[in-house]
Amino acid sequence: MITFVTHFVKLNDEEMINVNKVISHFYNGDVYHHKNPMRLIRIMFTSVKMYHPECKLVILTDEDTCFDVDEDVTIVRSHRATDQLNFERMKARHAFLETLSNDNHLIFLDWDILIQMNLEHLFDRGDDLVLTYRRKHSIPINDGFFGVHRNSINKFHHFLTDIFEYYDNLPHEDYRKWWGFQMILNELFSGYLPTISNPASPFCFNFNGLQVALLRTDKYNASPKLLPLKSSFFPAVAVMHFKGVRKSMITDYWNRLQEVYAESKKTNLQT
Repeated sequence: MITFVTHFVKLNDEEMINVNKVISHFYNGDVYHHKNPMRLIRIMFTSVKMYHPECKLVILTDEDTCFDVDEDVTIVRSHRATDQLNFERMKARHAFLETLSNDNHLIFLDWDILIQMNLEHLFDRGDDLVLTYRRKHSIPINDGFFGVHRNSINKFHHFLTDIFEYYDNLPHEDYRKWWGFQMILNELFSGYLPTISNPASPFCFNFNGLQVALLRTDKYNASPKLLPLKSSFFPAVAVMHFKGVRKSMITDYWNRLQEVYAESKKTNLQT
């Protein structure tokens, strides 16, 4: 079984302005804000439950953020000292791992994601950490979706403990607010990443005793092009990630996903 874990905190107006100033260094436009993030979280978790009905759902957050979610969603709160979102998320994940046994696999995912397939098979090989990889990109590893094997929770916790010191050595302090963990992963794993144009998937390597598997982003962390999606659907993709301004596209795509899912269920009942 899998526990799906996301992180969300509601920022005050001043914090939102500061964070979006940082984000503007990387993107055009305001990408953290969405007019109804709670709706996107509910949609994401509903898509998860469609393909993992017995899974567990967790939101990591601060002491103040309020949620309107189903009763089967567990809210885990911890103190947030700053508006350094990336660093605070790292602290929340680290603290959460300390509370766990090895009963369930873990998938950490951003709240602007839709799941379109069962993902239990990602853990069949027994890799400690499962990440997604995009070769032709300045930042090949995206941390918006990754998995941790249930037998590797303590090992991953120790890995995150070691990661903390890297935050002090990031090239710019703004990375503590945005992209920090992702930047650190790419730096640490840079010498292990595939260099050929069409590597095996998963592409695996061992980093200081941590067995890492890299999956193709176009299947397990795919972002649609910035085009109207009302008639578009990507059934071969397991994980759709609506990064940045693509958040506005989720509702249309979610409606289509529900239609396809209902049609498949109807067909299975008839056969």
